[in-house]
Amino acid sequence: MKKVFVFLMVAGLMIGTMGIVFIAPAGADTIYIQNSGTGLIGSEFVGGGDLTRYGADYPWSVGWSQTGTYTNVSISADVNIVGSPGDPANGKPTDTGLSFLTTQVGSGTTVANQIASGTFAGPSNWGDNPTPNWITLFTGLTLGPGTYYLTLDTLGYGGGWRVDTSSDLAALGSGVTPAGSLYGYCDGTVSYPCGGYAPASTMYADPPYQLRVDVEGTSVPVPEPSSLFLLVIGLLGLGGTVKSKFFS
Repeated sequence: MKKVFVFLMVAGLMIGTMGIVFIAPAGADTIYIQNSGTGLIGSEFVGGGDLTRYGADYPWSVGWSQTGTYTNVSISADVNIVGSPGDPANGKPTDTGLSFLTTQVGSGTTVANQIASGTFAGPSNWGDNPTPNWITLFTGLTLGPGTYYLTLDTLGYGGGWRVDTSSDLAALGSGVTPAGSLYGYCDGTVSYPCGGYAPASTMYADPPYQLRVDVEGTSVPVPEPSSLFLLVIGLLGLGGTVKSKFFS
């Protein structure tokens, strides 16, 4: 009887562990990828002082919600800002892009809501408007369940974040839903000051357009209940065996 018990204990440990290991995925998984359209960019998306709309200061944000956890997350966007050497004669010097990843946007957003931030440079042939121009903004992130927003801004002349139309559907990972594309407004007044924390400025929804973004990572597997049950039974059996040896 004891041998049967030990056999069942070992089998439970092996099957439970195998169940947990074998459901782990390989390679990068899609979280949120919007690139199914042509990547529109026109006069309304370039010029001004930031990643702009209609020639004013408009930083942009795109968001998504996820129910799972992902590791090794990379985030890229299809953007075109003024790269080196720029065009100073026409008021277009070399520019630097700013990127932010936060858990919210709009009024009340501060660096306390920030997951990561960084800078990026434009392509050297920016004047030819390369299409597409995917720039990697973040790598190596771990993102748990929640809502996240990517916001782009620039320090100077600005450029454009390419968009798809509302009919161009995004590729979504399991448990992922879009949180929409948003833009901010700045005109230098007290009500709409310029130069603030960009994610705090993007509060206006822009339904006709879908900002082009690529978010991928490695999904953290969730053990199946049956595998966990077998593993627990095996561990309890192992504990009982050890206890009986010490107190027999």
